[in-house]
Amino acid sequence: MPGKSLGVAVATYHTYEHAVTALTKLNGAKLVNTELSVSWKDPNFDIINELSFETRVLLVKNLSTKTTVPELKQVFEVHGQILRIKKYANKAFIEFDGIESAKKAFESLNE
Repeated sequence: MPGKSLGVAVATYHTYEHAVTALTKLNGAKLVNTELSVSWKDPNFDIINELSFETRVLLVKNLSTKTTVPELKQVFEVHGQILRIKKYANKAFIEFDGIESAKKAFESLNE
């Protein structure tokens, strides 16, 4: 739902040791007056796929660092109104005006 947290976050670490350290330090820590419950991801549960269409934001990875925001806008706006694009090096977050536009873009560009 736009504007509401689903209460889930996923983090990926470069090494197993970093993941263990994060799990140990963050489990039970307080964040915005809420105690975190941190655990290993069930390898059979695809959280990204499960939550991917509960949001109007798409994560686009493996971009060239030379890809520009106007270029991204041109590719994605044919699927719906874009509210904003945040680009970081080789990835970008594309926020649409609604979930249906995000779904349409995802399905069209992943054929």
